[in-house]
Amino acid sequence: MRISTSGWVAMVLSSALGAQEKPPGWPLGARIPEISGQVVDAVTGKPVPGVDVTLRATAGVASFGSGGSEQLRYENSRTTSQGQFGFRSTLEAQLENPLKELESYWLTVNVAFLPLAKGRRDGPSIDDGMIPLGEDLSFEVSNAPMHQGAYRRRFPSAQERPWNNRAYFPLSVQFVHPCTQAWNANCVHFGGTRALRIPLIPVLPDPGGCDGIGDAAIRGQCRELNLYWAAFRHTGTVEEVQAGKEACGQIDNGAATETCLKNLRMLDPELFQGQWTARHQREAALVMSPAAGLTPVGEGTITEKGMPAMYVVRYLGSDGQRDVELAQARVWVGVGERERAVLVSEVRSWEPQGVERKGEVGGQGVGVIDSAGSYIAYWPSGSTFVALEFAKRGRGPGGVAVEATAAVRLELIRQYLAKHPALR
Repeated sequence: MRISTSGWVAMVLSSALGAQEKPPGWPLGARIPEISGQVVDAVTGKPVPGVDVTLRATAGVASFGSGGSEQLRYENSRTTSQGQFGFRSTLEAQLENPLKELESYWLTVNVAFLPLAKGRRDGPSIDDGMIPLGEDLSFEVSNAPMHQGAYRRRFPSAQERPWNNRAYFPLSVQFVHPCTQAWNANCVHFGGTRALRIPLIPVLPDPGGCDGIGDAAIRGQCRELNLYWAAFRHTGTVEEVQAGKEACGQIDNGAATETCLKNLRMLDPELFQGQWTARHQREAALVMSPAAGLTPVGEGTITEKGMPAMYVVRYLGSDGQRDVELAQARVWVGVGERERAVLVSEVRSWEPQGVERKGEVGGQGVGVIDSAGSYIAYWPSGSTFVALEFAKRGRGPGGVAVEATAAVRLELIRQYLAKHPALR
């Protein structure tokens, strides 16, 4: 019996795909179906506009002795005012090659889209357009939350904090297989692909705010994510760190709990162990009361090798929708003459293009670095060193212009000078 060429190809293709579930649209190549839906607030049910929804699809490539992945689709859709998005159906002709098969297609939600050209420009090692952001977004929560703010020397940039809307956690949406993240609290799985209702979990001041969610699974995910967040909200005292440890323990009693405790320990090992030292007493006294309508948030102590301990205080204002960081104070304690010179160089490196000059507030001299983006005032004070950094001409997440005005800057500098007079 003679087999036609087309029949032989069909047999080869059938054999190559026998190990996996055939994707929708087969045998007409391999069709990635139409994907559409609405992104909503998991608590209120209201639509979430203006967040990126990115479709990613990959093919598995077989070869003699090894294999790999190849990108099929990488497209973005931003939600409308009603939270809606959509992607067209496509037939992926590449998958007619017997050595290729569909690995997966999935969505990332509330993660800022990075065009391929920018990805290649920012990271030359990126493999021919494959953006290094896969299906597992648990890293975006467990390794880039508020606790990392304590380690930053500058205001967070869009690249450092890539969520479209900081009021919500990022989300991975799976279709071909169930969620297989290291921690599945920000992952959902759908059997269908059309008219989806995708719940974004909000960042809440109290995990108890999740109790109003009707779906038990989403309610549990909401509690886990917000317990993780709560563990790092306040970490300036032994009591606050102890509360953070308790919050970590309630997350999942697994990988997320372990990561939470590890990152909490990194903030300050002594506080984590319950030790209240004279150093921490001095640092706690540096937290200022609210100034000019700004709310202070202590980020914790940082001790770098060979450097004095530093206490960080972030000052938050509002853009009318949510809190925005307008100023940051850093106070080093136990500073000697050698460290003082190093700290001056450190502060100057924050704004290398800024104009540096001497300033005077209330008869006390301070160093000033002025640039288009920020205003920095710094001075030594006995065995301490103070540096205040203020945001200029910034915009909040709602697009409303926000900045630390000259009056706000002056008031905060005066408050710190009152406690830490500048050296004459």
